[in-house]
Amino acid sequence: MEGITTTAKEATVTLVQGARRAEAKFKIPPTFTLFRGCDLKLTPLRFGKTADRQGQLTDWIPAKVVQQLFADLGISVSSANMPIITDITKAECKTDPANPGPIADGGDGQSAIPGLLSMEAVIQFRVTSN
Repeated sequence: MEGITTTAKEATVTLVQGARRAEAKFKIPPTFTLFRGCDLKLTPLRFGKTADRQGQLTDWIPAKVVQQLFADLGISVSSANMPIITDITKAECKTDPANPGPIADGGDGQSAIPGLLSMEAVIQFRVTSN
């Protein structure tokens, strides 16, 4: 299929808390849709908190990866203490030399924008009592 790459849905995330950092590489779960490639207009809808979704990191990062990232920062993640993206402060598409495009079908029949998405976001915790 045109436009599908071997690096599709590969991701790296870096968390920064003061001087401390935690980083992980992972595959985004196949159930998380990324139609139309690096379309920046879709970034808040995909990753952030909306009326329909909580913006949980576990929506697009495997739960074990999320737990390890925050454990590296000394923070325990659970269903009662769930990290969510509350704001995306910067998003940009960078050229992907390995996959320059064009992409005729972005997964939903419409053309897609090739590139690597880079974003900065504010992560807060939704705290609930069990």
